[in-house]
Amino acid sequence: MDQRFAVSASVVAAGSLTLLDGTIVNVALPAISADLHLTVPGTSAVTVAYLIALATAIPLAGWVGDRFGEAVTLLGAMALFTAASALCALAGSFGALVAFRALQGLAGGLLLPTGTALLFRTFPPSERARVAAIMAVPTAVAPAIGPVLGGVLVAHLDWRWIFAVNLPLGVAAVVFGLAFVDRHRGRRRARLDAVGFALAAGGLVALMVGLDLGPRTGWGTPAAWGSIVGGVVLLGGLLGHQLTTPAPLLALRLFGDRAFRYGSIVTLLQSAAFAGTLYAVALFLQDGLGIDPLDAGLVMCADAVGVAVGARLAGRFLYPRTGPRPLLIGGLLGMAAACAALAVASGPWVIRAVLFGLGVSLALLIVSSQASTMARIHHDDLGAASTLVTAGRQVTSALGVALCAGLLGAAGYRWAFRLCAALAVVAVPAAARLRDADVRSPLDTGTASISNSEC
Repeated sequence: MDQRFAVSASVVAAGSLTLLDGTIVNVALPAISADLHLTVPGTSAVTVAYLIALATAIPLAGWVGDRFGEAVTLLGAMALFTAASALCALAGSFGALVAFRALQGLAGGLLLPTGTALLFRTFPPSERARVAAIMAVPTAVAPAIGPVLGGVLVAHLDWRWIFAVNLPLGVAAVVFGLAFVDRHRGRRRARLDAVGFALAAGGLVALMVGLDLGPRTGWGTPAAWGSIVGGVVLLGGLLGHQLTTPAPLLALRLFGDRAFRYGSIVTLLQSAAFAGTLYAVALFLQDGLGIDPLDAGLVMCADAVGVAVGARLAGRFLYPRTGPRPLLIGGLLGMAAACAALAVASGPWVIRAVLFGLGVSLALLIVSSQASTMARIHHDDLGAASTLVTAGRQVTSALGVALCAGLLGAAGYRWAFRLCAALAVVAVPAAARLRDADVRSPLDTGTASISNSEC
């Protein structure tokens, strides 16, 4: 079987598993609390445990993928995620459920970075726009359909099915990968940077927990601001350590490459805007317009349709002809316009149309930003690069949700949408600084190094 197809199918399955799980569980928290005789706020540990484990595993993804090979790491993480999903579905107590969710998070933290690296490694540099279009499917579609699927399962079956639904796809993906994906050995045996890992994991965990607690418990509580301040301090220590240690865990030198630097800035701001928009739209449809969760999810599916259309256009036709800069600027302005329109929209069909446009704009952004970010990355640095981008995207997505949640309570839905529009506009100068020549003629990844790129 063609390795490009085999790897693409495996990576899409892996990305869909972890990203779908991130949104589908939130819908079931009230049902879990009722069944296990807890308060709804008390069940937040189900989400927090997943976030903590995810943040712990992401910094390790590049090192693990390099040591054991991305294909082996991806298949092992998929098997672990599937097994943890089965354990969650069978959990007999709340404590067991939280522990198994943490196991899911550890596996999920390895899936996306290693899957992205494996995908870019399998395709030649000239086809990296197609790779980015493939990754757009789970990145944008899974979070949009998660609430719909979760609503159906909770309403008509049982909350345990939100975990059991992972089993058919997970088992099929692992069996398919074992049968058809080539598994190569790792490329290096470098010792793990233990200090860097401790600082990265501790900083990401503290920061993401603080961003999760702030909207729910209040930003002035010691737990919320203490976690955020602690996370910033630890990540500051990580920066200093990574710049001085001879074998750093995170390859921060990659930001010396112009395409990686500006592509990453666009990716981080776009992730914050999109995550905040999805969060605000879901609440606006239910609380503002009085739509039930299932119908609200169906409205939000318009975004997924827009992504599917936009990804095909961008990956196959637009990016090869225009390069990244026009797509990045157009996608950011389209996202800003869609968010601004949501601030004045009132009817479900109007919101559907706006979300479709948002999905198309998002697809243009994902394809062009991912392709340009990885355009001149050396073959051996793909795992490190995808780890950096994934870690940043997780933090900025959490930040976008936290900022929108704070604005919802203080100023209302309209200002939350305006904030997301502003985040997209702020990213435009970075997109404009990215020269088409930086990415349209990629370096020869077999002979060149990122250290040779123009900064």
